Amino acid sequence: MAAAAPPPLDIHGFFEVLWGSDLINPHGQNLGTKGEWSTVAGLNWTVYKGGSWWLNSVTVGGLVFADFVNRPLEGVWGTLFGPEQYGDLFDFGGALTASATFWQYWILRDQFTVVINSHVAGVGSSQALNQCNPTNAAGGFTNPGCGVPPLPANDLRLTFNDSFTKWWITFNPYVSWFYQFENFDKTAAGGFGNATQGCFSCGPNRSEFFIGMDPTVSMAQWWGGIPLTFKAPTYITVGPESFWTGGFGLAPGAVTGFGTIGNHGNIGIFTTGLTAIYSLKNWIPSNYGGWYVRGGFQYYDIINQNLRIDNGIAVNNSSSSVWVGFAGLGVTF
Repeated sequence: MAAAAPPPLDIHGFFEVLWGSDLINPHGQNLGTKGEWSTVAGLNWTVYKGGSWWLNSVTVGGLVFADFVNRPLEGVWGTLFGPEQYGDLFDFGGALTASATFWQYWILRDQFTVVINSHVAGVGSSQALNQCNPTNAAGGFTNPGCGVPPLPANDLRLTFNDSFTKWWITFNPYVSWFYQFENFDKTAAGGFGNATQGCFSCGPNRSEFFIGMDPTVSMAQWWGGIPLTFKAPTYITVGPESFWTGGFGLAPGAVTGFGTIGNHGNIGIFTTGLTAIYSLKNWIPSNYGGWYVRGGFQYYDIINQNLRIDNGIAVNNSSSSVWVGFAGLGVTF
């Protein structure tokens, strides 16, 4: 009797292109307000599937991404770090992920991400050196240029899947612990060795928490099977006051044109929005992948004063309210 064939590899992928009115990171650091394009692609491999035991599945994966912003760049990007050396490319990077589903409804997911600003590609060149350190460059400055070095950080998230309720809406609450490491090559950053993923003033080796939910409603049950889904991503960031200090040369007490860096509370931002996702399965056969379009808006209430100062430095806008519209096209396979 022939041995049973091994189970097929359970590998799935995704690709998406998205346009946004602003480039803003999850922490509320605004990086561009003249429009942006982003791309992301990745693979996920489910390496274990269990039965009724407490551990139900284990998945590992990775992704790569790139962000492009429309020029001319604003704020510090257009003055200190210009000229742009790679056109509209603003940053790129990658991430490694691992997740486990246990007791049917709980998901623990870890993601280690490295972000590289496009200007760092010019570090070490005479152009970057002269632009960022004009006086020192003339005197034979030996540091390998300036710019933002590779920025590593880790995000550990615990999510509760409440789909078992069979309600018309699922809330999917979660809590996430974000920790940003000291950058990989501090000397290569010139005067910006304390740069981190979170924000300009956010210091290395510090952490914050995301407390949120992802309410989801499928409209197919009411609208004659129309494959439309609405989501309302909502979260708040909290942490020690020191999380928003100690980075990028903005020490507590530093005075800027947008305010003074200091200890300004334990809350970073509050954000909520609405996303519509429409499946194209009625137009594109499933053997070509699961195509979809999505669009919507996200509102950010920038609560922490240090973040508002950071945004003023970055894009000349220190407003506490930021609205972002977006639309994109993606596929899963």
